[in-house]
Amino acid sequence: MSQRTQMDYDIIKNLNSLLKPENESDSDDELPSSGQSRIGPGHLGPSRKKNVDVKPFKENENNSKDIWDDREVDEMRYEEYNDHRKVPEYDIKYSQSVSPEDIYLQMGCKTPLSSSCENMIVTVNMMGESRDRIDLNIQPAQIDVRSPMYRLCLPLPHEVDENTGSAKWDEEKSTLVITLRIVRELDFINF
Repeated sequence: MSQRTQMDYDIIKNLNSLLKPENESDSDDELPSSGQSRIGPGHLGPSRKKNVDVKPFKENENNSKDIWDDREVDEMRYEEYNDHRKVPEYDIKYSQSVSPEDIYLQMGCKTPLSSSCENMIVTVNMMGESRDRIDLNIQPAQIDVRSPMYRLCLPLPHEVDENTGSAKWDEEKSTLVITLRIVRELDFINF
């Protein structure tokens, strides 16, 4: 063995003895007999204190013992839980406006993905209802459809413009078709 190889071997052997004591085995399942536990992911970061001070319940500004503030409770959701009407079947689909440039010349940046869609179409099946008995309320994050037989409070997957859109009633199928314009920032993904 050359002198350089012997020196490298000694350095590696000394490094190994520093990192792993001789009485420790190679098996990860066995703990050392000295009572020490192995160092693991739980040993990273600052140590946690065993005695944690628990702060007493702090009353809100109104000096009441209410847990929730009025502004934290969504009234529509509360009404939905107390409503005993049926939840109708619904379906959400997406559509996009495509021009001949997009189809034939492929000059547009649109893809078949839903991220390139401009409209969200919500179809609500309401068998046994008529158009004049349905009430529709559209908000940016949810829609609320009510009738004497059905109630649907649906959180939307994307924010919509509540002022642009349309709703059509299909008398033959007893379905309400709601077309909503999706509000998105224009970036390199959403067109």
